[in-house]
Amino acid sequence: MRTLIIAMTASCLLPAAHAATPPEKAVGVEPVHNTGRSVRLALVVGINEYQHHPHLRYCVDDAALLADTLRRHCLYDVQNVLLLTDGAKPLKDQPTKASILQAASQLAELAEPNDTVLFFLSGHGVLLDGRAYFVPVEADQAFQEMVSIAELRRILRKSKAQRRVLILDACHSGGEKSSETAKMSQSFEDDLRADSEGIVTLASCRAEETSLEAPSKGHGLFTYWLIQGLKGEADTTGDRNHRIDILELYRFVSDRVKQEAMAEFRHLQRPTLIAAISGQIELAVVDQSSAKPAPDRTADRPADGKLIVAPDRLTAVVHAPLKSASTADMLEAKQQLRIKAQSILKAALEERGFTDPLPTLRHWNESVKTLDAETVQGTYSVTLGKP
Repeated sequence: MRTLIIAMTASCLLPAAHAATPPEKAVGVEPVHNTGRSVRLALVVGINEYQHHPHLRYCVDDAALLADTLRRHCLYDVQNVLLLTDGAKPLKDQPTKASILQAASQLAELAEPNDTVLFFLSGHGVLLDGRAYFVPVEADQAFQEMVSIAELRRILRKSKAQRRVLILDACHSGGEKSSETAKMSQSFEDDLRADSEGIVTLASCRAEETSLEAPSKGHGLFTYWLIQGLKGEADTTGDRNHRIDILELYRFVSDRVKQEAMAEFRHLQRPTLIAAISGQIELAVVDQSSAKPAPDRTADRPADGKLIVAPDRLTAVVHAPLKSASTADMLEAKQQLRIKAQSILKAALEERGFTDPLPTLRHWNESVKTLDAETVQGTYSVTLGKP
């Protein structure tokens, strides 16, 4: 099956500016397909110097390094990685609204079930009338000039690809914005979660947080660790099968970003994963000769635990396990819990040392009335039943 991946780096809540430049003709995409094997296609976008918005420092370098990483470490043919950056010549290769949407549409339409399509957009983001947008190089303030996240999701859903991912590095604390205007708003995050069925979204931070730039690395903190993970470090802290899937990558990036943001910047930045799919998505195959061993940081984490859900009228023997990351950031559930049950479950986890779990659980059924949690030798058991 094809995997369609959107990776997007952005900054949120920008002030108004001036009139927009007319969009340029979009660049063409001509990937090479070889019968009998899957093909990996990538659109990589980076914007530092906007015509009507504050400049950023590392988006172009982030995009360039990611493009190189995909070619060298992730089995992408050179001709199948399309890089759009501001200042590029000719003008049609710059990340205008027209070029971004046309390239995204072409890649999505070309994708077949066994292919991978990756979009990476690095630049500003805005929230207009409650909807999230990526800001192309020529855009001013009007939503008509922006690339809407909803439109990118629509493009994804139209694709034949059955596995789709959106990676968003948003709300940079650098540039010319205050820390308050740079924060990802709750409405921006909510829009990322909307209509997400069949799409995985990986974002660099959560609501009311900012995405750090790391001058010592010359990159955004999130994207730097994203790239290191794709180069192989995520596998050395995962199952070490020389393949990197989305959960392995998320766990690796989340750990590194949270640790470094707090240790070096005294700043809270917690990447988040919104998963509304079944199955797993493989992002990279590790070249064993070039993979870099990652430092052992497991001593800093809580012990792994299994979260057990025993639905009403069922015995513990037929429970549905919820697998968690080392810090319980990702919960995978076949059973779906009521909102009230989720809040009790979340509190029980946090009391036992797990970091803020993502709200990935949904309604289970109306027979669930109470939720009791207890710890048994590091295993978290949740019993659902009537009062």
